[in-house]
Amino acid sequence: MTSNSRRERPSSVEPIAGEPWVKLPNGEELKDWVKDDEIAFNQHNRQTEKYKFFIQTFDFLTDNRVRGNYLEFGCHRCRTFRMALTEARRHNADWMKFFAFDSFEGLPDSSGHSVEIWTRGALTTTVDQFMDHVRTHGIYVDKVTPIKGFYSDSLTTQLRSQFLDNEQKIALATIDCDLYESAVPVFDFIEPLLQEGSVLYIDDLFAGYKGSPSKGVAKAFREFRQRSRFRFVRHLDIGWWGRSFIAYIDPARRSRESTSNGRGKHPDDSRGHLFPADRRDRPPDRSAGGRAHGRRAGRAARARGPAVPARRRWQRRELQPRRQ
Repeated sequence: MTSNSRRERPSSVEPIAGEPWVKLPNGEELKDWVKDDEIAFNQHNRQTEKYKFFIQTFDFLTDNRVRGNYLEFGCHRCRTFRMALTEARRHNADWMKFFAFDSFEGLPDSSGHSVEIWTRGALTTTVDQFMDHVRTHGIYVDKVTPIKGFYSDSLTTQLRSQFLDNEQKIALATIDCDLYESAVPVFDFIEPLLQEGSVLYIDDLFAGYKGSPSKGVAKAFREFRQRSRFRFVRHLDIGWWGRSFIAYIDPARRSRESTSNGRGKHPDDSRGHLFPADRRDRPPDRSAGGRAHGRRAGRAARARGPAVPARRRWQRRELQPRRQ
């Protein structure tokens, strides 16, 4: 078997009738396995997972009558952009417009991550190359608008005002910009363009920083959730690297914030926690307000006295004389 034929083989898991119950390539099949095979195998798996996401998400948008545009931030090789075009056409979304935001000059300078190839100029797809892919794909070509520039320069208030003036809300946004410094202006830009039902697909949530939620795009998203007027419910997982979230407005939260002058309590998903363990791992509140709350809770517990099991409470009530 040649290396090329191995790369063309589907990477889906095939069940078998017996141990180990799935078909695993053996040493003979992998004896000539090289780096190119690894790359092709990973890309097939990753792009398959991404395409499944777009299939399901456009079904969600259609079924829930969420109308808006598709915005993509980070458009290398036009891969996910073409997936969006295809699924939009499958759902007859003729009202949708498609915006591609990218430097089209590769990544900016960066540091602090674990990916060697994330260097300045890496992952470059030019505007001409991008539009060649769009034209060859042949779907909604006249509805595609590339917007060139690093996000700190291109995502201006004037541009956002143009979207708002034309009532162009977001149905789906793909955020694939790798770096914290790139993601912060993206989240700031899209916040006024969101609506209930908008889907955010964050491609690099676990990439580049060994899964740490306090670095990279994950950190930018956590900070964004804390200041956004929207709350975000987790939707679909995309491979090991990405997740999607649906934006919505919580009337109860809005009421709490208005009555507490913006200091109301926030449920877990509005405070930016990506993992359930975050609540357990939060350090105790050492502020003056937190200490006062602790003292009040302690006094209330002492006033109640020691806890009494429910059965003993019932027995104690039964032993007390009844009033005539």
